[in-house]
Amino acid sequence: MNRKTPRIIFLTAVPLAALVLGGCNTAGEAPGETFWSDGDVHSIQRIADVQIARAARNDGMLYATHFSGDDLNSLGRQKVASMLQANDTAGPVVVYLSLGEIDDAALNGRRASVESYLAARGLREGDWRIENGINPNSASPAADSIAGMAKTDCDSPNASGSINSGGMSSGMSGGK
Repeated sequence: MNRKTPRIIFLTAVPLAALVLGGCNTAGEAPGETFWSDGDVHSIQRIADVQIARAARNDGMLYATHFSGDDLNSLGRQKVASMLQANDTAGPVVVYLSLGEIDDAALNGRRASVESYLAARGLREGDWRIENGINPNSASPAADSIAGMAKTDCDSPNASGSINSGGMSSGMSGGK
């Protein structure tokens, strides 16, 4: 053993022991005190709020579950409020009342409830439009998806014209 070896061990062990025993806490705080408080708004929450607002605005539909009788319930108010937060689209907020077959009195009552909520939120008459039925931009034709289904089947021809039958694809034979 070299004469310098005990000194090297001592000079390495002392700072390491100080770090282990003292830890990284230099501010004198107890562990866990630096976590976010419940009232803090963090970037991940802001991202989620933007996504919720854009989705609500793009969907734009209110269903029967958004109403209690003729009144907009808390779920409906939350959906409309989310639609109003997505202010990245020029033009009026379009609300679609997808309520199915209901009588005119109930439809008019629900329309009036949405209009009064929008007015209470500070929007003027031309700032919104209420339509009956589903949002025509919320659906997409199924033809493209149906045409592509054959490509996902295990027993369908692949690009080379051979048939993959469930198991391993060509080029990966099992141990031959």
